[in-house]
Amino acid sequence: MKKRYRRAYGNLRSKWNRIGWSAMGIESRICAKRRVKYIIKSKAKFSMEKIEKRICLYGLKQLALILLSPTGFIYYNQAGGVNCYQMEAEGTLVFVDSCENLFKLISKYTINKDKFCLKDADYLDKVFKNSDSGNYLKVYRENLNFSMEAWIYVSIDFSSKNLTFSGINCENGILTWDNSD
Repeated sequence: MKKRYRRAYGNLRSKWNRIGWSAMGIESRICAKRRVKYIIKSKAKFSMEKIEKRICLYGLKQLALILLSPTGFIYYNQAGGVNCYQMEAEGTLVFVDSCENLFKLISKYTINKDKFCLKDADYLDKVFKNSDSGNYLKVYRENLNFSMEAWIYVSIDFSSKNLTFSGINCENGILTWDNSD
């Protein structure tokens, strides 16, 4: 055990000599020595904690769908127009087929809206239904108060023929794109 301690301490000592003793304060040297002793004496195995992976969607130039599921990937984006809310959700990101007409209709209609009403949801449902690439989407009415520009809660119809993904077990998602501010 003493050899292992000396070997580890010796490696730290050579590291300190390379960067210089003055670069590390007296407190740092004492803490480092204690840390080495603790690691060697406890012989603890290191375990990986769950680390969240955060992915920024700023500047998104097309429609994207976040399929809500526990994946460990958290996507965040600005939403709500000039209010610039910082919204985030955990799931899988899927790009909606690049249909510029659908993107333009949705982004123009929702510009600077920070809350949707039933009239907005009905209009967006008509837009989704008439489009080729988004006809499997429908505005999720239960989260309508939380939907806003660049962040729309949707339900997904998995029986649609135009669905571009499979094997993901979720019923709801969030349609997102670049905020207008």
